Amino acid sequence: MKKFAGAHIGAVMALAVAGTVFLAGCKEQVTEKAPELVDAGADLVIGDHPHCLQPIGVIGGVPVIYSLGNFWFNSKTLDT
Repeated sequence: MKKFAGAHIGAVMALAVAGTVFLAGCKEQVTEKAPELVDAGADLVIGDHPHCLQPIGVIGGVPVIYSLGNFWFNSKTLDT
């Protein structure tokens, strides 16, 4: 991602498909990868896969959304 720094790109977003399905908390392997993505040059990190909302944080000034829940997934319940 660092190769895009200085290019005519407004921002670099990393979309990570990771995590355990229906686990509301984050597993260590996911929280360990987020700083690596930030260090690689991501301006925003978004996680997707668990089908439930997970925490939102900031690493080095970069927003990290560990899971959007079912924002992009058709679910029969409204609480995801």
